[in-house]
Amino acid sequence: MSQASNVVLGIAMVLVTPFLFADGPSVEAKPFSSSINLDGKLDEPAWRAAPVLRLVQQSSTAQQISLHSGKILRIAKQKEERQSVCCYTPTDAPLQSDVIDYDISVQVEHTIYVVRYQTWTGYVPWTEDDIIDVKIDKHLVYLKTRSGEEMRLPLLRYQISENQPP
Repeated sequence: MSQASNVVLGIAMVLVTPFLFADGPSVEAKPFSSSINLDGKLDEPAWRAAPVLRLVQQSSTAQQISLHSGKILRIAKQKEERQSVCCYTPTDAPLQSDVIDYDISVQVEHTIYVVRYQTWTGYVPWTEDDIIDVKIDKHLVYLKTRSGEEMRLPLLRYQISENQPP
């Protein structure tokens, strides 16, 4: 087999292998005997004999997670931490980040989740005591804004609360 054939076969196997283990349709990568010219045209006999795999987009994970009602308990702006950089002198202008971080605490039933919201403008689409729709995944929390947009935020930590749920 030529080097180009090996490259094409390797790429085909990498592309097809995940489908062998997924639920649904699958194809099997098979060796071919004819040569393939890597010219961007799929006009060789090997391409005509290749199996066709129809892919269907699945719904997003957020759509499969159950919806809860939550209350925004606290919105805390994080302080900028100046990091010491090699060769920095006090006369140099300090490095500035354009991103503003907020830690948002939201209570869902008896659990308080703390998530990180980042913005460039300083605008936060929630206020304390807002009752909002919340979806909780393993390491992500989805908070719905007043406009109906669902924000995907990383979960920093969570704790059980003795306070009554909202």
